[in-house]
Amino acid sequence: MDVVLIGIRQVLVWTAGGLSIGIAGRLSRRFNLGYLRDWFRFVLAFNLGLYLIDLVMTVFPSLIGLSMEQLAKIELLFHALLVRPLIFLGLLLFLRFMIGLLALRVSRFWRVLTTATATLYLVSLAFLAVRFFATGDRKPYTVLLVLSDWLVIFGLYGAVAFMFYKTAREDEDPRRGLLRNLGIIFFACQTVFIFFPFREWLLLAGFFLVLPPLLYLWHIHRRLFLGQRQVSLDEVRRRSLMETYGLTARETEIVELICRGRDNQALADELYISVHTVKHHVTAVFRKLKVENRIQLANLISNLRGQQTPE
Repeated sequence: MDVVLIGIRQVLVWTAGGLSIGIAGRLSRRFNLGYLRDWFRFVLAFNLGLYLIDLVMTVFPSLIGLSMEQLAKIELLFHALLVRPLIFLGLLLFLRFMIGLLALRVSRFWRVLTTATATLYLVSLAFLAVRFFATGDRKPYTVLLVLSDWLVIFGLYGAVAFMFYKTAREDEDPRRGLLRNLGIIFFACQTVFIFFPFREWLLLAGFFLVLPPLLYLWHIHRRLFLGQRQVSLDEVRRRSLMETYGLTARETEIVELICRGRDNQALADELYISVHTVKHHVTAVFRKLKVENRIQLANLISNLRGQQTPE
């Protein structure tokens, strides 16, 4: 691959990667939800992992004159110490994003088990890489890579399958259709990436395939929070919040504005308080109402006695 083609490829890579990271960061800051922060971290890990693989497989061999054996050792070292940990981290962040998006609760046992498994995997991978350098026996390392690849594929498809299962069971969830569409987009993009026929363009395609679900996530949250589905906070609901849940007048006002689609910055501007104070109030509201995010809050308010505004 000549220098000009490498330059064009790098421009495309940086454009797609920068665009996806920028949009994910903006989405996370705009709506200030924990699972969107996990999505932003996933996009970072995914893009960095792809970029490192692209450097090792495409750029370095073209620019640095090394033998095939030397290139194989460099590739193995990058994979063991950088790429594979990033891939596994990306999978964990994707699963955390799914858990937050679907408002699931995960017990401490499963969190500890996941952490222990990830640690054991990374330590084993590093050990087998060092063993390969010492003995030249690559088979155990290759077997572990194949197993980890299947684990990642199973995790990705399993998460999407569970999203379909979850949305099919919850008829009352106003996000049902949106989440089903998001699941279809996830399924299509990861299937194209995994079974992409042109291997030399696989990594470049990966940078662009993260954009469709990212843009649809933006669409979902704009529709949910920026006025497409607003819940009115009538007098009955206000009294229920203050008497049943112990919300103060200010906290009730915060709830009403959240249900109208205001983010933290808009709340601060409208109430003439700092963003830090807004976050303090929102945290107190979530704690008293026993919800974890704004979607759960909107669902709780809509189920209180009162009238919901038509869409």
